[in-house]
Amino acid sequence: MDAVMSASGSPPPPAHRIAVLMSPEGRFLQCRDCNLIFQFPDGAHFNAVAKQFASHLCSASVDGNHEAKMWRDAV
Repeated sequence: MDAVMSASGSPPPPAHRIAVLMSPEGRFLQCRDCNLIFQFPDGAHFNAVAKQFASHLCSASVDGNHEAKMWRDAV
């Protein structure tokens, strides 16, 4: 467990669970938990767009609902 802890002694926040959305308005990458969304233009590489999520904390981890949302999605 110590290997999972950060330098501050707390576990790292959960990563965004990214989904690809396609609509008549275009393609988007969206976190399934906190709904943070970025445009995914034609010709763009997934990893390049997905890196934008790294500078934002997943609000599901901030409000403590991450585990509840994971359970609800699995049911």
